[in-house]
Amino acid sequence: GSEMCIRDRAKTDPPDLEDVMQYRILLMLAAVYRLWARMRLKQVPPWIKGWDCEEFYAGVPGKGPDSAWYRVAADLEEADPQGRDMHMAVLDLSKAFDHVPRELLYELLRIGGFPERLLRAYAAFQAAMVVRFSIGEHTGQPHTRDRIIPQGDPWSMIAMAYLTRPWILAIIEFGGRAKSASRRHDVGDL
Repeated sequence: GSEMCIRDRAKTDPPDLEDVMQYRILLMLAAVYRLWARMRLKQVPPWIKGWDCEEFYAGVPGKGPDSAWYRVAADLEEADPQGRDMHMAVLDLSKAFDHVPRELLYELLRIGGFPERLLRAYAAFQAAMVVRFSIGEHTGQPHTRDRIIPQGDPWSMIAMAYLTRPWILAIIEFGGRAKSASRRHDVGDL
């Protein structure tokens, strides 16, 4: 893998090269891994079906963020004429991918019935991944990261959806309506 620092264009222009908050790190995975992951996704629909719920619009093949935003707009439109209060919270979990304790994730996936052979392959890939920072023309020294699942990786997207399921079920239990959506990728597109 290779980590690239990409400038957030929403920040100041011209860029302040001293302000590290104007950059975000993206992990670029090898094309061969992305192809393998996409092919292996076809082996897990029965497992996904066991925990998927209608509130998921990301991390599950065949679902995407457009449907989630349409549903939110429809909910808002319905609430307004009826005079109902509508409260909403939007959480950006993009940094969450950088802080997932992998061993805990693997154990939760194992307990949840994730296919053991695929879990071993996913864990082995993560353990062997060596990355380098790349900023412009400069490439840093190789290093490993033990608390990251690659954002945008089909398996990591599914894992993050699986990890957010208890939170979504708790919201529903307390009478709320939850939507889990990604503004970046639908797993089926990766």
